[in-house]
Amino acid sequence: MSVHVLFIAPYRGLKELGTQLASEQTDLDIVVKEADLTEAIALVSQAATTERIDFIISRGGTARLLKQYTSIPVVEIQVSGYDIIRSLTLIKPYNRKVQVIGFPNVCEGVVSIADLLNMDIAYTIVHNESDVKEAVKNATANGSQIILGDTVTTRVAQESGVQGMLITSGREAVVSAFDQVRDMARMVKNQQQRDSVYQSYLLQEQDAIVIFEDDGEVYYCNSAFANINGKSIDDITRQLFIESPWKDIYDAMFTYQTKQAFPKWITIKNKTYPLQSGKFHSQGKMYMYVKLNAHSSDRSIESGVRLYRNPLFPVSFAQIVANSKATEKLIAKANKLLLETAPITIIGEEGTGKQFFANAIHTEGLNREKDFLQLHIKDKITTDLTPLLESLEEDRNGTIYIRGFENLDTANRERILQLKKIAMGTRFIFSFTSEDQIEELPDAHKTFLIEGSILHMPRLQERSEDLDELIRIFIGNYNSSYGKQVVGIKPAALELLHNYSFPENIEQLKKIVKKLVKHATDNYLSEDVVAEVLNEQNTPEHSAPIDLSKTLEDITTDIVHLVMKEENMNQSKAAQRLGINRTTLWRKLNKDIK
Repeated sequence: MSVHVLFIAPYRGLKELGTQLASEQTDLDIVVKEADLTEAIALVSQAATTERIDFIISRGGTARLLKQYTSIPVVEIQVSGYDIIRSLTLIKPYNRKVQVIGFPNVCEGVVSIADLLNMDIAYTIVHNESDVKEAVKNATANGSQIILGDTVTTRVAQESGVQGMLITSGREAVVSAFDQVRDMARMVKNQQQRDSVYQSYLLQEQDAIVIFEDDGEVYYCNSAFANINGKSIDDITRQLFIESPWKDIYDAMFTYQTKQAFPKWITIKNKTYPLQSGKFHSQGKMYMYVKLNAHSSDRSIESGVRLYRNPLFPVSFAQIVANSKATEKLIAKANKLLLETAPITIIGEEGTGKQFFANAIHTEGLNREKDFLQLHIKDKITTDLTPLLESLEEDRNGTIYIRGFENLDTANRERILQLKKIAMGTRFIFSFTSEDQIEELPDAHKTFLIEGSILHMPRLQERSEDLDELIRIFIGNYNSSYGKQVVGIKPAALELLHNYSFPENIEQLKKIVKKLVKHATDNYLSEDVVAEVLNEQNTPEHSAPIDLSKTLEDITTDIVHLVMKEENMNQSKAAQRLGINRTTLWRKLNKDIK
């Protein structure tokens, strides 16, 4: 069935271009009319009563006005960069003063490109047709001789005796609008089909799934979720998600700020389920989801241990910046390990990207079709982790990334080594911040790690050739996050970053670029702004003071842990700084597990 489009051109030239291009769109039924702003509202009202209209195409203020007055989807012909460059190229040789007057999208686009072209152009943003006359009057009073803008602006300028120049839309902008209509039509056509497929899948899914809104009201749940809770779907849907134990999950998720999965365990009617949960946005609204594993068992997890299932999107070696010899050599060595499942040990300071690299090994290797599990042991653990480790046996042929192996007691480390023997097809990757952590392990555990493959993650300072590209990538990422248009960094500012030590490595670089982009007001990051942010890095903001009200022994322990943290968990450097040998340091770090 053909898609019916009403093309409303705010000026004659666009009508002619639209008519010409409409004849080439054989899959669209297009009617082209000429009308501007309020005239267009009357046109749509009349046309809607006599003919079918699936979509409306228009431009600028007319398109935005129509969106407010009709429920028919309106596709706006964007003022493209080509349109702006053409107009600016035309007026650049002029010696007369030029001022841009128009709706936000016109002014902001012109000013941004003019800035890149090193052109100084005054501008006035208007939001309503009635504002244009006063804006033109003020521009004339300030000596402007050419008014650049949309159809209303140029008309009012000419009526006021000032030369008006229209930013016209080119062929590529109109064709892009037609393509957008096609995309939207396909989405509408397939939406019901997709909804039907999704509903069927979710209802039959064995894992329990619930989606709720940010106020705690359940938006959707499947049959498995209703059965686990002993209720019907109708009893749960549109009800508040506040019953125990769900309120605790909701409260935790509501305050959870990162995109990483938020795994926990939950007990319902004396059965404990591993769960996955997170947030997503749809049509400008935030939703939260919870998924419970269908296979329940009485599992518990120690407070100092966290198990994450697929915490990152799949990544590959191609996504790793490898301009430096150090990174190139690392990837080359890792490539040789992809076709085997022998244990791998990754050693590197905090922030060097060990988890990211482990995930890339998983994605590129034999286990790519299975899950990537991260077992993070944050504190010294002596509790028997057998129930948790037994649950990992179900995840055969995946990858288990273990961070904090050194924090386990001997019995739990033995359990993990035994699990490796049982789960033959599973790849085990161990992560350490320094070789000292391996040296302090018992000989049998140390031998197990050393007999596998060892990868050393280079510090950011050791891969300076990667810095420029990393900065560009992070700028691009944070431009998207914060709606900025930073296009680069000035040479002097880049030199400052090259001379900085980055004690927290890539993670610190990301934080720095994030802050620079978030607060950027120019297209290029300047030397003074970078210097200011780097100075802030040298002033610890979150370092907690030593509590002198504690006992001398506890104060000493706090100092030891603080120095270890500042030295990126490198025991040799920490011992040297504290003026003690490594054996004494090891005893102080491990005194609380005796």
